[in-house]
Amino acid sequence: MSEVVENLLGSIPTGEIIKDPREGDHGDANIKAVELVEQSNGKALKITYGNLSDTNGRDFEHQERLTIPNSSSHEAVQRIFLAACHNLEIVPRSMRKTILADTDQDCETIHQAFASKVGITLNIRLRPDKDGYLKSSFLRRKG
Repeated sequence: MSEVVENLLGSIPTGEIIKDPREGDHGDANIKAVELVEQSNGKALKITYGNLSDTNGRDFEHQERLTIPNSSSHEAVQRIFLAACHNLEIVPRSMRKTILADTDQDCETIHQAFASKVGITLNIRLRPDKDGYLKSSFLRRKG
């Protein structure tokens, strides 16, 4: 912030830090739905998480897209997808190569594998990304 603006705004009181009430750990989340969708860079899975409550006790759902990698996908996209496959036990953790879906049939097969996980309970953490949108990450269960 420029010094001029800082000096102008310095005398105005500020409130508390704003935090999304949906942010945080959700130990009993479940997968409610998995859809195969088109996006600008190919196909993706739209995953809907349910059984979530915010800090005010209100229930909500969270939707997130997971890009299905193909042979021309960036390595980061492939890593994110492989991590999701590991966390949802679609492939064993020992598998170090990601699945690359270059055909519609491959994408449909992946969709079916993820759809088979509808109803499972898992631990997720929701936190804002650099643009302020909530992003989920999987938390491993202890024990």
